[in-house]
Amino acid sequence: MATSAEIGDALSKTAIATFILIGVFIQWIGLLIMAIGFSPSVGRILGFTGLLFAFAVAVAGALGSKRTTDYQNLGLLVLAAALIISAVWIS
Repeated sequence: MATSAEIGDALSKTAIATFILIGVFIQWIGLLIMAIGFSPSVGRILGFTGLLFAFAVAVAGALGSKRTTDYQNLGLLVLAAALIISAVWIS
């Protein structure tokens, strides 16, 4: 089982940014599916899942990464708040 020190070391700035972009991309695909009318319920689920994934990564990066500065942590928490507001807007 991984210790918290190993998890904190694994959360580099590049990994945090990559995983947030993956979550936002999943959310974008969900919104695209909703917009073209293919399957609104599947689009909503994809959008919500992508945003929650990006939110979890942003919070984990802000609270668990040893490689980010205080201002970067604040930016990640503000981003997490914006993602939650977007998730409420989708649902």
